[in-house]
Parts: sequence; structure tokens; C-alpha cells
Amino acid sequence: YPFDLLVSQLNLKRDSSRSALFDVLVVLQNQSQLKNINTEELSDIKINSFDFNVKTAQVDISFRFVETDSLHLTIEYNTDIYEGYLIEKMFSHFENLLTQLVENPLLAIEQIDYLTETEKQQLVFDFNDTEVLYPKDKTVVDLFEE
Repeated sequence: YPFDLLVSQLNLKRDSSRSALFDVLVVLQNQSQLKNINTEELSDIKINSFDFNVKTAQVDISFRFVETDSLHLTIEYNTDIYEGYLIEKMFSHFENLLTQLVENPLLAIEQIDYLTETEKQQLVFDFNDTEVLYPKDKTVVDLFEE
């Protein structure tokens, strides 16, 4: 279905800085079917290089997985929306999630803890350290007046 026609029929507002239909793109490139092709089958194929240097993000954020002997992840993002540290955190969380799933494939989703120990410490203890010392002999009104 043509993208422009879909956007038109859905009557979506167009904004040249954003994708009209979706904000997140997830791509899995799995070329496992190419592993068994011999060079004779490819002998008539001609390949030319194409300089393709994109300076702007096509969507707000994209995750591109390339499966070879291992799994490679490239994250591209719109720097007007996301800052580098947030993407690094997101990758760290994803890495923690995968590590736990590899170690225990039967782990239920509710049991996955993707936060780092430092983040747990910060969320549970540091952000909740709200103790404030105040004079016990004064009322709330007295404290506001001060």
C-alpha cells in the first residue's frame, strides 16, 4: 500500500520534521538464506557502490538488528527529541534484558529486571530520601510564615 496514499486516506497531519505515521522503526536483517549460496550462483551479479550518507533521522528512533554469527544493533535517533545519554541508558537496559533472557530463557516478563544496580539504588533509596528536619514545636502555618 503506498505510504503517501495511506497518510492521505488516514487524514494525518504532515510535519516535515516528523514521520506522519509512526515514530519508531524496528528492523531485523536476517540473511541466513544467503549462507548456503555458492559463488558460482553469484558470478553474474554486478555490484556498484552507492554513497548513501544520511544526515537526518528518518523516524524519531530506529533499532536495526543485523543477524550474522552474532546479533548487531544500531540505534539511530532524532537528536532534537533524544539525548545521547538516554539512548545509552536504553541500550544498557536492552543489554541487561538480553543477558537475563540468555541466562534463563524461561524467565517471565514480570521477573525481568532491566535496571542496573546503580539505577535501583537511585530510584529506591536516593530519590526517596525525603526526610526533612523541622522544629517539632511549630505548626505548618508557622513554618509557612517563615
